[in-house]
Amino acid sequence: MSGGGDPTQTARWTLPALMQLVQAFTRFGVPFTTARTRCTFGFQRLGLRRWEWETCMPKNGFFPQMSQTAAMAEQG
Repeated sequence: MSGGGDPTQTARWTLPALMQLVQAFTRFGVPFTTARTRCTFGFQRLGLRRWEWETCMPKNGFFPQMSQTAAMAEQG
């Protein structure tokens, strides 16, 4: 198997400064990744007040659509 190219043609290559990062990482290897971890227990406690307990919920059970619409109109 020969290269099949012209022996007088010079090889071309891209300087590392002109490469895209993907090409540079493929050539030079990916740098090591370090991760910092910290305790996040209680991080989600932002002091938000939740109002779900004050929400009026409909009664459990079957309630036809037309009756539900009429009942909502009577309350308003």
